Amino acid sequence: MTTGVPGSLVGESVQRPPWSLSMSDRLDVTVSEFVIIGYAVVLRVEGDITAANCATVQRGLIHALALQQPPHLVIDLTELRSCDDHGLAALIGADKYVRETGGRMILAGVNDPVRREMRRQGLAGMFVFRDSVGQAVVELKMGDPA
Repeated sequence: MTTGVPGSLVGESVQRPPWSLSMSDRLDVTVSEFVIIGYAVVLRVEGDITAANCATVQRGLIHALALQQPPHLVIDLTELRSCDDHGLAALIGADKYVRETGGRMILAGVNDPVRREMRRQGLAGMFVFRDSVGQAVVELKMGDPA
């Protein structure tokens, strides 16, 4: 998995949980295994999130949020092609939980079509965006405010 994480953050600070999660839905969405990079849990979501497969994404988010308290979550959307209202609702729910528990969540690598959909829904200001997983992890590690 290419995460764009700077070399100084990899090496000793990368841990793979004792279990591996790779959920794939027959309807074109994949939620990849978690990688804990120092201070952050990284969850990769690929494909298209729709009403028909949103439960797969929700399960991945639930697992990621349970790994540490307060949660510091980077959702890698670099390979996400599209996200409908159901997928956006799952992201909103995760973000709400993270904020209520004193954590932080950053969306990394969000492409233009997905950002446009978020703006269309009036959600662009709700989420913190970074261009890469590496930038998001560094920000969480440094504790910079969103």
